[in-house]
Order: sequence, then C-alpha cells, then structure tokens
Amino acid sequence: MSQSVETYLDRIMQCAAISDPDDASRIRAEQRDHLEEKIERLKERGVAAEDAVFQAIDEHGDPVTVGYGLRPRLPLIDIRARGTARGIIAIGPKAVGIVAFGGLSVGVFAFGGLSCGVFAIGGLTAALLFSWGGMAIVPLGIAYAGFAVAPIAVGGFALGIVAAGGFAAGAYAVGGVSVSHYSAESAPDWMTSAAATFPPIVELPAFHIICAVLMIGLLAISNVASFRELRRVQKISPRSV
Repeated sequence: MSQSVETYLDRIMQCAAISDPDDASRIRAEQRDHLEEKIERLKERGVAAEDAVFQAIDEHGDPVTVGYGLRPRLPLIDIRARGTARGIIAIGPKAVGIVAFGGLSVGVFAFGGLSCGVFAIGGLTAALLFSWGGMAIVPLGIAYAGFAVAPIAVGGFALGIVAAGGFAAGAYAVGGVSVSHYSAESAPDWMTSAAATFPPIVELPAFHIICAVLMIGLLAISNVASFRELRRVQKISPRSV
C-alpha cells in the first residue's frame, strides 16, 4: 500500500486517540480496507494509480474529521479543536459531558459562554438547580445573575417565587425596586426564610470570589488543553482548522 495512505492513516489514528492497541489495529485495518476499495474503483474507471491514491484520500475526508469520528463514544476525557467533544470530561467549541467546557456546553457541571446543566456557570446559562452567570434561568433552584429567573432569583434583575435584586419581581420580592405579591408580614414563613437565607449567602463577596476563582481556574485549564489540541491538529492537518 502507498506510503501516502499509511501517512494519512497515521494522522487519522492520532486524532482517533484509541487507547486499546487491538482496537486501534482493527480500526486502522478497516480504514485501510475502505481506502483500498476506493482506490481500486478509481483504477477501474481509468484513473492512474498515483492519482487514484490521492483522490481516494481526498474523498475519504480530512484526517482530523475522520479521526474525531472514530473516537470512543464516552471516553474519560475528550478534547477537540473543533466539533463537539463528548466525554466524562469534555472540552471543545461545543462540549457534552458530565463536566463540560466550551462555547456551548451541556453537562451535569457546565462552564462556558452558553451553558446548560444541573449546575451551570457562564455568560448565558440554563441550569436545573444552580446557576451563576450573566443571564441565568433555573427551573428548580437558585440563580444569581445580571438577569435571573428562578424559584429563588438573585441579581440585578430578578424574577422568581422569591426574588431579590436591584429590580425584583415575584410572589415575595425584596430589593431596590420590588414588585411583590406578598408583603413581609403576609408572606409564608418559608418565603421570608428563603429571602433571609439565600440572597445574603449568594451576595457574599466570598461566594463570588469562590465562583470567580473556580470559573477562571477551570477555564484556564480548559483553554490550555484546547490550545494544545489545536496546535496538535494544525500539525496533523493544517487545512482543517
């Protein structure tokens, strides 16, 4: 088989990141068989042998794209320079995992520009239980954000059953400007307790320092990992990024 094919397969397997040697050998052989079939078909059409090799490689696809597509479904760590990373820990432009970092991230713990998860931190977030971000929507728990919508919402603009903020609206709302169904005297005890407990906690400077340090630290780690993957991919296939 042509050295060009073997070099191409090397690049695919570098991106496939298959740890088990037997699986790697099997998958490489399958990819080689696909290429051989394409080359033979091209030759049968009258394409010169050398041209058939390069045309088959071109038709098979960019090695980064092909390699990423061969990765295990849910590895411990999946880092991608492009496309959607899927792993227990997923890092990429788009990421889906238990812990996900990305421009668009979906996971139990999600961090990124647009984050969706049980716990989410980012620019625009949607979380099940807790969110901290520029804009946060939480159906069951607590949101702290510039614009927060949650059962317990705290922020510059807060909407919730219990809401606290610069402008707050809800069943029981407190803040600079508030629109509240209940007054402090008529609100159920759990609402006044929630307003007395959760907003002060999430407004503590220490709470924000912890969230900011966590966000900056994790994003720094993910950005370093993404940059290293990008450099690696550029060496494998400069045209792919």
